[in-house]
Amino acid sequence: TTAPLSQVFFPSVAICNFNQVKLSLLEKAGMNFDTKQEETKYLMNYFLQGANKSQEPENWNITLENIQNKLGWNESFAKSAAQSCPEMLLEVTWRLNETGKVTSFANYAFQKTYTDYGVCCRIFPQLDFDNPATKDIPASQYQSEDFMNLKPGARNGVKNGLTFLIDVETYEYSFFPRSGKGFSVALSDSRDRPVVRQQGFYIQPGTETLVSMQVTGSTTTPDAISFFPPTKRNCYRDIEFQPLYFNRSTGFRYTMSNCLYASMIHEVESACNCSPLFSSMGSDDVNKGSVVKPTCEGEQLLCLNNKMINWGDKKKELDRVLNLETNNVDECLQACDFQRINIVTSSSTYPSSNTFPDRKDFCFVVNKIASIC
Repeated sequence: TTAPLSQVFFPSVAICNFNQVKLSLLEKAGMNFDTKQEETKYLMNYFLQGANKSQEPENWNITLENIQNKLGWNESFAKSAAQSCPEMLLEVTWRLNETGKVTSFANYAFQKTYTDYGVCCRIFPQLDFDNPATKDIPASQYQSEDFMNLKPGARNGVKNGLTFLIDVETYEYSFFPRSGKGFSVALSDSRDRPVVRQQGFYIQPGTETLVSMQVTGSTTTPDAISFFPPTKRNCYRDIEFQPLYFNRSTGFRYTMSNCLYASMIHEVESACNCSPLFSSMGSDDVNKGSVVKPTCEGEQLLCLNNKMINWGDKKKELDRVLNLETNNVDECLQACDFQRINIVTSSSTYPSSNTFPDRKDFCFVVNKIASIC
């Protein structure tokens, strides 16, 4: 059946640059592929791909200490090496509920999020632009209650959608494991952690891309919920399953994707003795106490990657996790009520040389060029 748009949640948008290591950061650290190819490759493998101790270059500990001193990083290399959200998102436009006007946002502190793909930027339109409690504070200060109190409500048409101008910064590309250039984008409910490798679609540089979205809702009747247990109806209500990670206390609802994320985190922490990057939250409040082990690096990262290949594998028992409601390890099932997002994309060449100087996009691009030159 069809339902009114007032029952539809407008999705959040996760944008991930293919490049996860900025070339300028490597150069600042004294690394380059011309004179220090072995050390540079090992650096990226060690922190982002995984590396055996036997592959370690000579005097690596001294080299690493010099890199840390030059960069002065106080977080994991993966978090500090990726493109920042202000550098990526030059402009975002959204029609405000309060005024009904399409408003432009530039230099906005969008949330840095951590997914199975790596470090990404995430836009929560309702929280970032409309919600009175959150629209004037940095996304890193959002609390779990802000996510759980979100209300449905979407509008039809391009003018009621989200528009953003993003810079791929191809001159910063240095992350050799990925051969292309561009972005992977995933749409999801704001209370879900998107599985970008499964849900994402590519955006090519030099294009204007239109993403048409169709939402399909599935609900379970109250009679079915009361008559059948979860294993018989093959679904859980939010109050029946709260996984060990990504649960209500950290601003997440119950979904299959959140459950599988929780299962993978538990497996990696148990088998590899480290926490995957995607166990980190984007919000300072939500993130408190959520990561108790160091981020996976080196040989531990190899262990993590071996686990990631089997994401959700029933035979590997990666389809189950501790359920805080029952205190048992339960199988991940679909949520009883959920909305599935189906997308169709189309693109055209961007920009048009004839009209570009007359568009406001031109000013954002010129300002960006001026800031880096």
